[in-house]
Amino acid sequence: MEKFATRNLKIIAKLMIIAMLIFGITPIMPVVEKHYISNAVSKEKSVFEVVYKAVYYHYDKYTTGTPVDAGYGKFGAYEAYILTKAGETVSEWVYNGSNLKEDVIKLMDDTIKNSDKKKKDWTGKEVYAKSSKRAAQEYLAAKEWGEKDRAEALLNILKQRQERNEDGSLDGNPYSDIPAYELLGRAGDIEKIDVSKAIEYILKSQDSSTGAWSNSYNDFMLTAQAVRALAYLKDYAGSKVNEVENAINSGLKWLKSKQQSDGGFKSSPYDDVAVDTVEVILTLDVLNINLDSWTSSEGKSPVDYLREKTLNSDGSFGTYRNLVDATWVLDAYTRLNLLSVKENDSSDDGENVQPSDSTIKVYIAIIGKDGEIICFPRTVILSKDNKYGLTALGALDAAGVDYRISKEWDGFVEEIEGIRNKGMNGWMYAVNGSIPSVLAADKRVKSSDKILWWYSEDSMGKAPSWPSDNSSSAQTVISKEKAEKIEKKLKEYDKKLSDIKNKTIILKTEKIMDLEKAKKLKEQLDNNKVKLSLKIGKDGGIIADTKVEEVSLLVPERALTKNKNISIEEMNKNSKKPKQYAVKINSSIYEFKPSGIKFDKPVTISIKLPVTKDMNLDRLTPAWYDEENKKWIPISGVIDAEEGIAVFKVNHFTKFAVIEMPKRVFFKDVNENVGWAKDAIEILAGQNIIKGTGNGRYEPQRAITRAEFVNLIVNALNLSSNKDSDIIFKDVKDTDWFSKAVKIAYENNIILGDEEGRFRPNDKITRNEMAAIFYRLNKSDADVKDYKLNIKDKSQIPIWALNGVKYVYKKGLMIGYKDNTFRGDKLFSRAEVAVVIYRYLNDNNN
Repeated sequence: MEKFATRNLKIIAKLMIIAMLIFGITPIMPVVEKHYISNAVSKEKSVFEVVYKAVYYHYDKYTTGTPVDAGYGKFGAYEAYILTKAGETVSEWVYNGSNLKEDVIKLMDDTIKNSDKKKKDWTGKEVYAKSSKRAAQEYLAAKEWGEKDRAEALLNILKQRQERNEDGSLDGNPYSDIPAYELLGRAGDIEKIDVSKAIEYILKSQDSSTGAWSNSYNDFMLTAQAVRALAYLKDYAGSKVNEVENAINSGLKWLKSKQQSDGGFKSSPYDDVAVDTVEVILTLDVLNINLDSWTSSEGKSPVDYLREKTLNSDGSFGTYRNLVDATWVLDAYTRLNLLSVKENDSSDDGENVQPSDSTIKVYIAIIGKDGEIICFPRTVILSKDNKYGLTALGALDAAGVDYRISKEWDGFVEEIEGIRNKGMNGWMYAVNGSIPSVLAADKRVKSSDKILWWYSEDSMGKAPSWPSDNSSSAQTVISKEKAEKIEKKLKEYDKKLSDIKNKTIILKTEKIMDLEKAKKLKEQLDNNKVKLSLKIGKDGGIIADTKVEEVSLLVPERALTKNKNISIEEMNKNSKKPKQYAVKINSSIYEFKPSGIKFDKPVTISIKLPVTKDMNLDRLTPAWYDEENKKWIPISGVIDAEEGIAVFKVNHFTKFAVIEMPKRVFFKDVNENVGWAKDAIEILAGQNIIKGTGNGRYEPQRAITRAEFVNLIVNALNLSSNKDSDIIFKDVKDTDWFSKAVKIAYENNIILGDEEGRFRPNDKITRNEMAAIFYRLNKSDADVKDYKLNIKDKSQIPIWALNGVKYVYKKGLMIGYKDNTFRGDKLFSRAEVAVVIYRYLNDNNN
């Protein structure tokens, strides 16, 4: 008890701050007693009380010996994940010499190690000992904690299980499979499995007569999870989109039919109403359906049930008063920010000076969730006669941004520019750098005060610094004359853009800038840091840097159907920039947000850069970065060599730059049959790393010899040696065409001979041998020291190749087969070699 009160009660402090900010009160420190905490904050159960009690319930269960074994009503990855999302540091929950995070990581490692282990269920059917539902829960936690290797291994388990089953299932059990798909959707990674097979499987599992899941038994929780899974999969449904929508709607109809008069839900006498009600809340949230629109015959919503019925007098939750109930309730509160206090007093913090003037001038700035500037520093005029008068909320109102006040607590800001409070995170404000303890509607301000609003993910943190005007960000709002000038300039290129398709053209090459002009422009661009932001709606608009016109964006009318906060930010030198082998970045890289936004009409972007004769103009092009496949994709555009400006049109946002595409060499027999290797072969050939076999052919399927591979590696990495030693292999002569490469490779410790001192240059290279060479190139065992290799034929890998196989798996250079084997004795084709070398060069950014 003392441990929880002294170290782990930081959540109390967080909630107290929230209580002060929301309710304008001085909270009373709760008295900690087993299963009960006195709370005098509100006249109803508040989020302060409920969330604290839910967290404490978990803590009490853990520190009194509830097992961490992923069993029902026990602790597992999902409970730890929900606690983490609620703001808890579960590595500090200590019991019996361990902590909750360590215990859950042990579960993850057990799943990874025994992913193929089977057991018999209660029917006698053989099933996975570690279900896919459990693996997906552990994946969610691993990803949240930044355990990248474990997350990747767990995701691979799910992918491999799906690949083994033709029907799209993972375990052949909808009660494990559908929750696993829903969890992948929640993680934002649903596209990493075969979405078509997943959709087909979920649709086939639905009871067509009722709309519920499964078709063998209508289960409430499974139906809610299936609806959410389909909602995540809908964007990938293609021709089945109508079928998916119908399935979702019929599932929702069945769920709604189970609502009780008190607002809760259950479909059988044995259902846990608290859990089922939370499942509905989470489902409606994913589908963006108003929670208050689902009301009972007595006008009660699921939120009403959550607030009024889930917390029991003994500090437990729900019908069955177990860990599952507490976890589900905590999930709902922290994910949706469901506050419930309706009456509280507020008071001034004693720092305010009542202005005597009826109008004052103050400064306001707003910083968004991702650190983007929603409203750059500017002045606004406040009047006593305005709705919120001379207050911090009055300044927000005068800024002209979209915001929403809570319907239950007048003056509490719950959303700005579409960014809504969620869980423990939300909007805060500061006046002159200090965070008041009263609502913004009650915080009076005086002339020249600086009011900063920001989205906080740390309620104990300090206010951010006042946004600087040193960058181009201060120039976001441009004059009408300047906007018209930029628009006219961009539209001059419209005709050229409409005439081209799948290529970039260079204009005015005869007037290309000289080196002096290019140098001067580069200095201007280097000294100018772009950070722009502007709200643009259906009428369109222009956002541009006005110092050197480094970058601009023209959004035409009706490209957007509603207001969006558009931002452009230049990636700085310290940012982790996109990389791709043999691609040269000729401009800065600019990130346009919101990422993934789609426009109804193409928007026009311009990027300024020095253009000189020494560039490969025929390969110069605007491009966007494909985050999923880690490569630059060229965009059709126009580049003005005299002005040094690239102009192009897009219909989505991501990172953009002007690049030189790599030189390619094309081969007759590198076609769609080896499409997976086409980029690697053509780009490596363009860099003179690999060569054809004559007559315009590459022979992609032919096996490659050890000598050929070593020659490729030495050539690709520009390896050399200062030593002047003799060839040490019995079967390699100085006159052999590969002797120099073999010598260099040996002296760089990346190849070894066999026990008889032979290199065997004409033997075909195996997967084991290739993996070992890449590992030796790494020259460190740090990457494989703790890596757990999870393949069926691990025992067949020789000791000398084991670290190599671990290395290529971890780095993604080589992958196994669908049956989860590596097959190290298998020979490598010329196409496969090209792909692996290309991946290695990309990974090492050579």
